[in-house]
Amino acid sequence: MIVVYDGQCRVCSRLARGLTRFDRDGALRVVSASHPVVADHLGWIPAQALDEGLQVVADDGRNWQGAAAVEAVLACLGTVQRSAYWATLLLRLPGARALLRWGYTRFARHRRRFGCCDDGRCSIPAPGQDAASSGAS
Repeated sequence: MIVVYDGQCRVCSRLARGLTRFDRDGALRVVSASHPVVADHLGWIPAQALDEGLQVVADDGRNWQGAAAVEAVLACLGTVQRSAYWATLLLRLPGARALLRWGYTRFARHRRRFGCCDDGRCSIPAPGQDAASSGAS
């Protein structure tokens, strides 16, 4: 499963790093929207959709965006991580999915206000690259 996040958003980048650490079994491939794999293999996802929210693409080609993408990631990790499993159970509570959609939509719309770099261009280093050479701050 490929998880595509906004690599220009410092908060998104931190969450992506945390997700990578949390995914101990390597079920997810977490990449920035600017990563070449997105253009090469996921070019059918419109640029506007990439800018609007998290994208998740399953191995069979199904894809989810925004809060639905968060749910897909939790469901994937829930099969191997106990804490993710409990999060998927919480989403079954009445109103939980609506609350997730509401919260995600607000976050995604205003994410660049939450600690973005002064020049507005934040990113995390690619694997094998240090922060100094990637331009991250």
